Amino acid sequence: MKFGVIGISYQKTSIQKREGASFSDTQKLQLYDELLDSKILQAMSVTTCNRSELYIVYEEKQQLHQAITLFVKMAKTIAREDVFVKTGKEALLYLFEVCGGYHSMILGEDQILGQMKTAYAFANQAGACRKELHRILQTCFSCIKQIKQTYRISEISTSIAYLAYTYLTQQTTLQGKKILLIGSGEMAQLMLMYLKDVKADLWLCSRTLAHASKLQEGKEKLPIVPFEERYSYIKDCDMIISATASPHVIIKKEAYPLTEKEQYLMDLASPRDIDETIKDENHHLCNLDDLQIIADEHSKERQKRMRLAYGDMVQRVDSLMEWLCHVQVDKAIASLQTYSKQQAQHTYELLKQKLSLQPHEERMMKKVLETSFLRMVKEPILSLKQLQEEDQEQYAAMVEQLFLKEDDICDIS
Repeated sequence: MKFGVIGISYQKTSIQKREGASFSDTQKLQLYDELLDSKILQAMSVTTCNRSELYIVYEEKQQLHQAITLFVKMAKTIAREDVFVKTGKEALLYLFEVCGGYHSMILGEDQILGQMKTAYAFANQAGACRKELHRILQTCFSCIKQIKQTYRISEISTSIAYLAYTYLTQQTTLQGKKILLIGSGEMAQLMLMYLKDVKADLWLCSRTLAHASKLQEGKEKLPIVPFEERYSYIKDCDMIISATASPHVIIKKEAYPLTEKEQYLMDLASPRDIDETIKDENHHLCNLDDLQIIADEHSKERQKRMRLAYGDMVQRVDSLMEWLCHVQVDKAIASLQTYSKQQAQHTYELLKQKLSLQPHEERMMKKVLETSFLRMVKEPILSLKQLQEEDQEQYAAMVEQLFLKEDDICDIS
C-alpha cells in the first residue's frame, strides 16, 4: 500500500485557479466515484480557502497517475504543471505538517485541523475510507493534538487583536472600567469578541452608524456613541481603543480633553488614529508597532516550539511507514498461504478422481498435499519477513504479481 497527496499551493497558484479547484460536496462525491472506477478505494478531498488537495491510498503507480488526471479534470481551471504530487514518507510528513499548521498563512493555527477532520468525516460517510486511510488519519490527528498540548503552541498568539486585549489585561484590570471602542471594521469586531465577557462599561463609536448598528446586533446593552461626540466621552474613559480606516488622525492632541485621569490608549489603525503626542505619564499609548514587536517575539517562540514538536511528528510518520510496509507484506503472506491451500485442494480433487482410495487414505492424502504445498511457499514467506524494510514492499508486490492471480492455478490434469 502506498500513500500520496495531490494538490495546488496557495503560495504558487493564483486565486483564480484555486477557485476552480474549490470542490463542492457534490463534486467530491463525483470524484470519489471516479476514483473508485480506477480501483482507488481510499481517498480524502480537502478544500479550504487556501488549499485544494487529494490524499489517496493506492497500490499501483498507474493509479496515482489516474488520480492526478481526475483531479486536474475536476478542477478545470488548472493544468498538470500547477499540481504538486508527494508520495510515501514525504506525503505522510506533508499531511502531518498541514494538520499541524506548518503550511498555514498563520503558522501553527488550529483551524486547519478542524477542517481536515471535517473532510475526513465527509470522505468516510461517502465510503471512501478503509483500514489504511483510517489508521493514517487517526494517527495524524492524535499526534497533532498531543504535540499542541505538550508544546502549548496555541497559547502563543500572533493575532494583533488578541495581543491588544492581552496587553490591556496585563496593564490593569478591565473589570468595572469604562471603555470606548472606536471603529466598526474587522479589528473592532475582534476586539468586541474578546471584550464580550468582561464586566465593563463599553461604548461603541463609529463614523458610519449603519456599520456600528450591525456590530451592535445581539448586544442590546452596547450603546453607540455618535462620532462627533467622541471627545466628550473620552474624558470619562479608562481605555480608548481605536481601529478605524481613517486616512488621518481622528483623536488629536489639541481637541483631547484635559484630564489627569490615568488612561490606556490602544491604536490599532494604520495609518494611526491617535496623535502620539497625547502620550504622557498618565496617558499610556500603545500602537501597532509596539504590538508587532510582541507579535514577532511570539512568532519566534511559536516557531521554536513547532521545531521541537517536529521530531515527534517524524517518529509517528516513521511508525506509519513501517506499518504500511507490513500491511503489504502481510497481505502477500496471507495470499501465498491461500494460494497454497487452493493448489493443494485443486490437486486433491484431481487425484481423488483418478485414484480409488479409501476414506482414510483420502484424508491422509489431503493432509500430505496441504503440508507439501505449504512447505513450497514457506521459503518465500521467510524471505519476505527477513528483507530490509525498504525492499519488503517491492518484493511483496512482485510476489503478488507472479503467484497470486486468481486465474494462475495450475492445471496438472
